[in-house]
Amino acid sequence: MGTEARDCSYLLRIFCRGNAQSKNLFSTNPKSAPKIRFHQHNMIRNFIPNALALGLIATATAQTPAAPAAPTTAVTPAVSVTPGAAEVPAVPETPAKPVLDPAVIKTDSSYALGFRTGGSFAQQFGRFGVSVADLDTESFLKGFLAAFKGEKPGLDEEKLQAAMQALGDLLQNREKESAATNLEKGKKFLDENGKRAGVVTTTSGLQWTLHATTFDKVEVGVDLSNRLFPPRAELVSGSVIVGRPVLAETGLVDFRWGVEEVSLPLRSIARLIYQWVSPAWLGRAPQGQSGVWLANGEFLEGDLRSLHGGRLRLSSVLHGARTLDANSEVLMVGLQGTSPIPAPFEVTTLSGSVWRGQSLAFGDNEVILQEPALGKVTIPIHYLASILRR
Repeated sequence: MGTEARDCSYLLRIFCRGNAQSKNLFSTNPKSAPKIRFHQHNMIRNFIPNALALGLIATATAQTPAAPAAPTTAVTPAVSVTPGAAEVPAVPETPAKPVLDPAVIKTDSSYALGFRTGGSFAQQFGRFGVSVADLDTESFLKGFLAAFKGEKPGLDEEKLQAAMQALGDLLQNREKESAATNLEKGKKFLDENGKRAGVVTTTSGLQWTLHATTFDKVEVGVDLSNRLFPPRAELVSGSVIVGRPVLAETGLVDFRWGVEEVSLPLRSIARLIYQWVSPAWLGRAPQGQSGVWLANGEFLEGDLRSLHGGRLRLSSVLHGARTLDANSEVLMVGLQGTSPIPAPFEVTTLSGSVWRGQSLAFGDNEVILQEPALGKVTIPIHYLASILRR
């Protein structure tokens, strides 16, 4: 096995060990750096194809003949092999391919070509509602063969266009009739279902059933009206972390978006952005000013006290204690100013988070980044979207 094959085998062992270390998305110092958790099946799903790809590389490299060695003086082998002592089995000959009758070749290949052509035709025209019942087989084959031979069409262009237009009208009318039938069936079902005990029909026609139950606790769910722009945090270093924030009593802010989950110290966050704002507006926003910018343009000076369940509590000298809906009323929360440090590396994850790093290294199935505000941050490779060096 050559040096390249040994290196690839070493990478395979790294991938295998990486699977055993897949409990944390980011492994860092718990007091000052983010901790990220993820679902185990994502690790396995991405680990298998990567390991197989490296296995193929290792196999191909191992089969590459090594460069010829420099000539050396012949040395008598320590173990000699006596001719005839072991019988080498003969390599079986490859059986000759059967000779097919030309008529059979023509018949089978013609069927194969027709089958594939029919499949393409069904994908192209079947989605518009054309079925076998709409075709006259004899005329279809006649037109197909004429076009295949390069002959002139048996019908003039006006008749061809008129026939295709009529077919299109037929398919549209058929679709309208089918839609009307389905609509009638749906109305009939709703009429019958609305007569069942416990079914409530609203003025818009929506039906629902209330099942008897009890609730020990009811909380307001997260408003997803702004789901096209996920909330994000801009760190004092310039990194941007995507996720819905929750402020814990320990002074950590938990972010989660999809399967990615990260905890950051509050002191490392410059501002929380809840709704999309233009880069120009963001550049004009006062730096280092603590408070909340509301969606209506108003600014409330104050300190962030709590953030949970989509509710933000602000303590202000001028406005007193205020509780706001973070998902609809809040545009941005300012905590402190930013002081970006030159960082040549940018690592983007699948959630859209952008981590800036002063240095970057590769570990066991992971990327190790030195983030200016957080220190060492470890990101598994199956969560990477891109790595950029500026």
